[in-house]
Amino acid sequence: MGQFFVKLEIESTINCQDVLREIITSGNRLSLKVWFQLVVYAGDRLNRNSTEEAKLIIQTMLTSMQLGYEKEALKAYE
Repeated sequence: MGQFFVKLEIESTINCQDVLREIITSGNRLSLKVWFQLVVYAGDRLNRNSTEEAKLIIQTMLTSMQLGYEKEALKAYE
């Protein structure tokens, strides 16, 4: 997930599909297989870029998840 945080810092927007993939598949091969099926099912619906405002929310959510702050992650998600 470290490389993903670097990508978040460098780019002005982030692809929503990349965010979901990072959350779902982080270090788990079975989850990665499930992810491939979700991508096929979803088609292009997930393949869009965030706004800059949404990027900040995504950063907060992912950082909170990584630190184990469930309430903060859920609040950012909402």
